[in-house]
Amino acid sequence: PNIIYMPPVSCPPPWAKIILKIDMRTTRRSVLDTLGMDLAHVRLFRSATPRYDGLSSWHVERDLTDYSALFRVPHTGRIWSTANPEAVDWDWVDHLPTYNADAQLLFYPASAATPAPRVPDRVVAVNQDTPANLPHNIVRAYLDVENDFLPSEPLWFTCVSNDTTLPMGDVFAPGTIPKSGNNPPDQGCGGGSFREIQVKVDGTLAGTAPVFPLVIADLNWYHRNSADLPIPTLEMLNFKPFRIDLSPFAAVLSAPGPHFVTSTNRVDDDSRDGGNALLLYLDRGRVQVTGAVTRNTLATENGTPTDINTLHRSGDTISGDIKTVDLRDYVIQGFVDTSRGRIYSSAWQTNVFTTTQDFHLVGPQRPDDEADKLYSQNVWLNSEVRQASRRTFSGARTISDDVVTTSYPLQL
Repeated sequence: PNIIYMPPVSCPPPWAKIILKIDMRTTRRSVLDTLGMDLAHVRLFRSATPRYDGLSSWHVERDLTDYSALFRVPHTGRIWSTANPEAVDWDWVDHLPTYNADAQLLFYPASAATPAPRVPDRVVAVNQDTPANLPHNIVRAYLDVENDFLPSEPLWFTCVSNDTTLPMGDVFAPGTIPKSGNNPPDQGCGGGSFREIQVKVDGTLAGTAPVFPLVIADLNWYHRNSADLPIPTLEMLNFKPFRIDLSPFAAVLSAPGPHFVTSTNRVDDDSRDGGNALLLYLDRGRVQVTGAVTRNTLATENGTPTDINTLHRSGDTISGDIKTVDLRDYVIQGFVDTSRGRIYSSAWQTNVFTTTQDFHLVGPQRPDDEADKLYSQNVWLNSEVRQASRRTFSGARTISDDVVTTSYPLQL
């Protein structure tokens, strides 16, 4: 359904805090994949639905203070849902769930004790196909990117490299792994167990985002008896975007003409549609700023993951592991000439990704009813990112110096 937003008359900006609160519940079995809320095409909320046989309810909150500029004027939006036909038990197709939701935007007025923070002057939705018409006085820019691959690749971290030497058809032969559902995802998919989102500004690499290893609420839907209980994992019910500092590209984004800010899956160059928002800080004393990107080591970096495969066969038993390692370290620098002088921006990022998949398979070609047929896979994944951003006046006086460290571990 469509929604209409009007700014709160009794609580004008600036605000100390803006919080979105949503309570959701189902009246029948849950089979939908995602629910979301957009305002002026900017993603405010996205959630995967719990997949239970009975009723379910859940509560989420998100801090939207950095999106304050969006709430200063009226907007239209929508609340949407997506269903994955492959996940639907068609015996229930006439009894698809009904969702009820109560959503609130809570505005906290600024005061001497809780002053309003400095927030972006503009929030702009960007997508793959439509260029963005941006203001020409940008001094800082950040991109909030949805960094997950659900539902298109819910189990990407179980994939194996395309050049695996052992005949993986023996390991992942039809009937080897118990599955359910109409069309469950393949184990042993190609492309390896590494994923990364690459962000480009007008076709030039400008940043990367690690992919959050989301695990669906009920793994038994895809692999029988793989989990004791259907338990939603971290962030499953409230996807939070990953923020990339694009400030070194402020002058590029400020140049006249339309601009493309896109995100793709590094492995197969698959576009990521929707969910990305540009947060822009503007020079209030100038309508046009100029500058340039002076250094970009990411644009020339390869960063291909390394795979170490120790799988081996002994009789009708296959065992061993596949280790994948990817290390990236890059810096992007630029400057912009503002009404207050020249500002230099630097963005450093270090990515450390490691995953180990341990396999043990007995009798891959035996009939399904043989009792001693066995499949076992264990996954250990660690993805750490360290971001450092610095802004200076004329290369001397420091304006800001920020460090953010993110860690995405998974044991499955």
